[in-house]
Amino acid sequence: MSKIIRVKRKNKAIFHRTNSKFENLTNDRYKIILVIISIIFILFGSILYANHPETSFIEILNDKIEFFKTDNILRIFVFLFKTEVIYFLFSMFIGTSFVGTPLIILPISVKCFITGYLGAYMYNEFELKGVMFCLLFVFPYTAITAASLLFASNESIYMSKTCFNAITNKNTADNISVKLYLLRYLFLIIINGVCALFNSALIVLFINKINL
Repeated sequence: MSKIIRVKRKNKAIFHRTNSKFENLTNDRYKIILVIISIIFILFGSILYANHPETSFIEILNDKIEFFKTDNILRIFVFLFKTEVIYFLFSMFIGTSFVGTPLIILPISVKCFITGYLGAYMYNEFELKGVMFCLLFVFPYTAITAASLLFASNESIYMSKTCFNAITNKNTADNISVKLYLLRYLFLIIINGVCALFNSALIVLFINKINL
């Protein structure tokens, strides 16, 4: 009897390890999909600018560049941080919908599309100065904030699945709680706030030295 119990315990432990590996693989799969989508939309933004360089979007970009060149650190920080919060809130509320999973790609897609479009515009319009602008103020900042948004989108996928499981009466024991969901979002938003503040200081200190 004791031998049978040991075999059962061993099989149970193997099952838990296998199940844990499967969950980690699934979690990585979602992140990989989001990364691929991000890269596609960066390329899409660049290609769209190359084919349609004369759009109303250019006027908006020029206005924002002028805003960065002339305004103070507080107003620049508020603009950057407010923009990131909009992305995060949109992603967070999508995650609370039981059918929100297909829509979760929207915030990260929009952000990466704008990054690709802006990068192509700055290079085409200002050449080396535009490259310097992107290397200092756009790409490092976007890398951190987009990575944070990617992790947030991954959390939203699981929260959406939690909502779906709750509505369909499936097992929700292993899903994340609402409290944990909000705390993770709060942590990511704080990281983005610090990043926005640091980038605002860089802009105020160095943007006029580039002479766009």
